[in-house]
Amino acid sequence: MVFRESRVVDEVWAGVAPRALAGEALLIVLDNFEHAVVVASHAAWNGVGAPRNTPVEIIHKLNREINAALGDTNMKVRLADLGSTAFVGSPADFNKFIAEETEKWAGVIKFAGIKAV
Repeated sequence: MVFRESRVVDEVWAGVAPRALAGEALLIVLDNFEHAVVVASHAAWNGVGAPRNTPVEIIHKLNREINAALGDTNMKVRLADLGSTAFVGSPADFNKFIAEETEKWAGVIKFAGIKAV
């Protein structure tokens, strides 16, 4: 997975108004208009998936090769230059991450009362 890190949260805590929120999602609850509490923040992420019923050997080979590429020093430097960080892991790690993100954002949607139009 590759994450584009959000600097918006740091700016909020530093008391600096974020210059732009393009591409960022940030839900802030104000407490007496004095303290901002970040309920959820989001950094864009990318991952690689495969079609259902892809043989497990192919999944594991792709995982090994992608992890190797993301672990390369030159790749890490390039991603850092782009404001990103690579996280390597297993297919199970990625499935867990997706499940956690789904649960988190379902809670945010419910909390905010967001409805489909």
